[in-house]
Amino acid sequence: MRSHLDRQWQKLAPTEQTIMLQLAQETAPISISKISHKIDMIATESINSILSLKRILSLKMRFLLETETTENGNFISLTPILKEYIKNRYLLKSITTNS
Repeated sequence: MRSHLDRQWQKLAPTEQTIMLQLAQETAPISISKISHKIDMIATESINSILSLKRILSLKMRFLLETETTENGNFISLTPILKEYIKNRYLLKSITTNS
């Protein structure tokens, strides 16, 4: 399973990886506008809102994101398996490397 996820991760564009890393840090589903704003704040390259939205839609079409619609709007999150994979593989690794 991990090798399959590794291959899928490598196929993602850098912007998509940034979106996935940010979503892995969220504790609850987040609105598309909020995640786009967060991505704009942390991105090393200039990512406009349209590109962020296209990348989010691309991830959704590949079933890498879960969506939820409420009276408060549309929210996205990672599937639990992907969230755990990204946390263990990339986020925890960077924390222990920086310590």
